Amino acid sequence: YWFLRGRNQLMLDDAEGAYLSFSLAIGDKPDLVGAMVGRGFASLKKGQTVAAIKDFDSAIKIQPDEARLYEHRSS
Repeated sequence: YWFLRGRNQLMLDDAEGAYLSFSLAIGDKPDLVGAMVGRGFASLKKGQTVAAIKDFDSAIKIQPDEARLYEHRSS
């Protein structure tokens, strides 16, 4: 639920709401890479680059072979 809500909020440019929803999704399932990436993008929209990189790095630790995660980190 929280992950999908976060995705919708991000698409509607509600970065603050998306950040919160993705955080709750991560709280429910700490290894949910999609929520880490989503929260990273929400952080970028909020101008919080360091927080975004931290989330992208956490996702990379879980799925180091996923090339898209490295692309997200470099954005």
